[in-house]
Formats: sequence, structure tokens, C-alpha cells
Amino acid sequence: MGILKVINNNSIKKEHPITIEELDLVEEDDQFTHMIRLDGEYKEEMMLNVFKKDEDFLKNEKQYEDIKCEILGESDADSDSSGLAFYIYLAQFSNLE
Repeated sequence: MGILKVINNNSIKKEHPITIEELDLVEEDDQFTHMIRLDGEYKEEMMLNVFKKDEDFLKNEKQYEDIKCEILGESDADSDSSGLAFYIYLAQFSNLE
């Protein structure tokens, strides 16, 4: 049963990859990940576990869209998710140099 399960899992991974190749823009060495053990103890950061309602959400969202369009040089109609991810990637790593 164990061998069949491994064969089945490998075929599933080939047919349905975890990451779509076109969206895999960040090199593995440049990725930041956080590993936690589900059965281990960890220090909770309760001060980060807070949601605050933004009374000016629509106004702030409009400001965000304006800034995004200014940086990316495109409007909502021109943008797509993979292009946006690529521009964000370039912006982040151009600041590191």
C-alpha cells in the first residue's frame, strides 16, 4: 500500500504542481519562510492578533489605488495579477541593491 501511495502522490504533483511556473517569480534563496511545529510550543504575539476597523476604508483604498497606478503606470483595466506580482518583485529587489 505504501508504494502505491508514493506513486500516486508523485503523479498528482506532476499533474497539479503546487506553484504555477509563470507565477513563481521569487528565487528560492530569496524567499522568507516561517516554520512552526504544530505539536510544539511557540510564543504568541497577541499584540499582532488585532483587527482595527478602518473608518475611512473607501478613502484609503482610493489613495492606495492612486499610488499603485502612479508606481506601476497603469490603470485598473490594464493590470493583471501576474503583471502586478512581477512589478512588485522588481520594486522590492531593486531597493535591495
